Amino acid sequence: MELDIIKHSEWKDTKFTLHLISQILGKIKLETAQQEPQWAHVTLAVTPEGFSTGLLFHRDTAFQLDLDIINSRIQINVDGDSQHVPLEPSKSIKAYFDEIFQSLNSRGIMLSINPKPQEMAYTNRLNEDDAPLTFKQGDAVRG
Repeated sequence: MELDIIKHSEWKDTKFTLHLISQILGKIKLETAQQEPQWAHVTLAVTPEGFSTGLLFHRDTAFQLDLDIINSRIQINVDGDSQHVPLEPSKSIKAYFDEIFQSLNSRGIMLSINPKPQEMAYTNRLNEDDAPLTFKQGDAVRG
């Protein structure tokens, strides 16, 4: 398999979008995962398609969120029932936030997270920023 080398400047806007989505997924994991020393419970696992919260629980309900870069979607699996939020050009982080939480809420998972991004220069609240973001599937996947 031959990999193309991609410069950061060529995909930085798509990377930024993925970083903001990872903030949402990480905060959901922070809210629901059993606490471990040194914040080990909030890392997102790398998968062949992207990254994942891994299996989480809210009361008696099992769920998992996966960012699937290959298929340009966020997969939300609640007790084996999957729903997808498409990754799209010009979609705002507020739209991703709303779609993820609407999917969880409609299946009885009522969560509240701190919508302020952590450890990044971006300070807009994830549930309020309507500015269009960039997602180019080809930027995120090369091979």
